Amino acid sequence: MLNIGKLAKAFVIIVLGLIVLTTFAIYTVVGMTIHDQAFFSSLVLHCSIPAVKEFDIEPVSGIKKQVISIACSDGSNIYAWYFKKPEAKKLVIVNHGAGGDIRFRVHIAQAAIDAGYSVLLYDYRGYALSTGERTLDSIMEDGLTVYDYCRKHLKYPAENIVVYGESIGSAVTCHVAENRKIAKIILQSGVTTLPEVGRFIFPWLNIYPDFTFPKTQIDNVKSLKEIHVPVLFIHGLLDAQVPSSGSKKMFAAANEPKELILLPGSGHDDVGRKDAQQYSSAIKTFLQK
Repeated sequence: MLNIGKLAKAFVIIVLGLIVLTTFAIYTVVGMTIHDQAFFSSLVLHCSIPAVKEFDIEPVSGIKKQVISIACSDGSNIYAWYFKKPEAKKLVIVNHGAGGDIRFRVHIAQAAIDAGYSVLLYDYRGYALSTGERTLDSIMEDGLTVYDYCRKHLKYPAENIVVYGESIGSAVTCHVAENRKIAKIILQSGVTTLPEVGRFIFPWLNIYPDFTFPKTQIDNVKSLKEIHVPVLFIHGLLDAQVPSSGSKKMFAAANEPKELILLPGSGHDDVGRKDAQQYSSAIKTFLQK
């Protein structure tokens, strides 16, 4: 006679085994997908492709923008706005965050212009009117390409260039500061490391170890230990995408002179529009020192 109890037990063991194997297979496949930089780049770097006419504006009062096309080594072109303030001898280069385009960073330009600087806003390759493909590595290269253009073609000496990084752009800024001579850096809503930020944005990534994430040059905590220029950190205390604890951690790692400004009413995407006076004052004070 068949032993129903043993058959039932064997069936349960087989089902549990299949569940474990399936779970492991899914975990492995997803982990391999995450490790692919092209996939992770598309997950992190996001933007819309607006119509050309949407850039036909003069966003800064009193200063007419100059539209610049910056050639990249792969044949692509970076689209940029250059705001030349009369008599200004210094420049702020803005490396923006993962979403949107330069139209949404005009408040950064205005704050720097009010402090007596000229400003260059640009979009990474694959963003808005810039051509080419965007990846976590390509945006780092773009930062160097734009800096070199400002040195060679706009004729700014290294000691007159300040580099501003917003969100993921903070990694681009740190990369530039490690590889080129600059005067100062500003890190707004900055990231720390790729795994740390990825896990905060996508909590399910907590089940994956660091080595699962793609290899990139994004580790601002490590970079800041090697950077020896004045640093201003700005972060909104209401930031639900990149926690302000990251800026505190980077501030602790950075060399002197350094300053940390925490904006009580700002989140991630509204820094400079919320707490506007405190934001503008911090930028102006830092740039004019």
